[in-house]
Amino acid sequence: MTLARNVQFAASLVKPLGTAARINAVSGVRARLQARRVPIAAETTSYDPLDPATAAQPHASYRQLHRGARVHYNPKRSVWILTRLEDVRAAARADAVLSSADGVTRTKFSLPILITTDGERHAQMRRQILSAFTKAALDSWRPTIDQLAAELVGDVLDSPGCDAVQRLAVPMPMRLIAHMLGVPDTDVDAFRR
Repeated sequence: MTLARNVQFAASLVKPLGTAARINAVSGVRARLQARRVPIAAETTSYDPLDPATAAQPHASYRQLHRGARVHYNPKRSVWILTRLEDVRAAARADAVLSSADGVTRTKFSLPILITTDGERHAQMRRQILSAFTKAALDSWRPTIDQLAAELVGDVLDSPGCDAVQRLAVPMPMRLIAHMLGVPDTDVDAFRR
């Protein structure tokens, strides 16, 4: 990159970074206030989806959440957790109340991308990429997917007792996405990082 492009790139980040700082400050204050007044229909939980131990073996936590209320709140992470499919579907459709515009990660960062837009702008963006997800488009990837799956499953079968997540569930989508974007196989590890 030339100096002019570096400056242009840095300047393009000023607004999103400023927005992110504002969103995170407001979210932090809002989270502290919400922690003091969890609605009666919600249950406070210590379930932490970002805890490595929970992520490695989430099923006991899922069962506990499902036995409890429909809505849980984790004050440590300032996250609300919906545990019923119908509630998740309703929330996904209620973009006037539950917006993705503030970001979808722990650190709020608003960018004009599909997963952080709502309403008409989201619909416009979806229409632009819809052709990539038609049956014909997806079928065109089948040979690549089959070849990759055969290679990775073969690796798992050749390594009894291996971690199937690390050998199959993680590399499969990562390598497929990299392939779709034209990332050479030799650069997949760097791409993942």
